[in-house]
Amino acid sequence: MRTEIAEHLDAAERAAEQAATEYVAAAAQSDERAEALAQSKLDKANEAAEAAQRKAARQSALVAAMESELAAIDGRREVERQRLSEANSQRLEAHTLKVQAEWDAAAESLVKLGAKLVALESAKGSGRTMRNLCLPLTNKLGAGRINENTLRTAAEGVDLSALIGN
Repeated sequence: MRTEIAEHLDAAERAAEQAATEYVAAAAQSDERAEALAQSKLDKANEAAEAAQRKAARQSALVAAMESELAAIDGRREVERQRLSEANSQRLEAHTLKVQAEWDAAAESLVKLGAKLVALESAKGSGRTMRNLCLPLTNKLGAGRINENTLRTAAEGVDLSALIGN
């Protein structure tokens, strides 16, 4: 748009300069009729140039306002992009925490089940089924792992008579 404004203004100014040149040439030849026509053409060209300058000033102000508004919109879009990114990160974190809690709850269930198995195996005199066990925990406060020792410790609290129905 700025290019169009500049081109229109340049064309109007060139037309005014051409009319001025024609007027000077007619005045130099002392041709009153040609001079009067050139004067009329010069007046019209000057009016057109002035109108083009007024229009260019209005359009330049409009373009500046549009550019300012566009910059403001771009700024708001960037803020919203950042907010969306933050919201997505928070959503991922919330889902991660939820699934970690589910994992740890399932691991605790496995500890209870594994403790029963270890208690039963110990009662039979065996008990190396879980020697290679390594189950990671994800909770933030006490992240660690469940291994054979965890199950052996938990097995100490298993009531075998209640488990086998004596």
